[in-house]
Amino acid sequence: MSRSVQVFRSVLACALLLAGVVLAARADAQDTRAAQERACSHDVSRHCRRYMNEGDMAIYQCLQNNRERLSAACRRVIDSQ
Repeated sequence: MSRSVQVFRSVLACALLLAGVVLAARADAQDTRAAQERACSHDVSRHCRRYMNEGDMAIYQCLQNNRERLSAACRRVIDSQ
């Protein structure tokens, strides 16, 4: 096997490995966000409904402002940010 074929296979293997790592990290991030949204969806609709069309940061600020009134699960999400 020629040296150039060996190098090509090594580069290809590294690229495939990197793509797998990136896809796994992306899926994990999506799972985390979905869990956070589930934990706070009731609190958002109860305390921050008027900010729902203003974007994530407005909702996050509202949740922080209402921290004492949030469910325990949502409070953990807010505290972890």
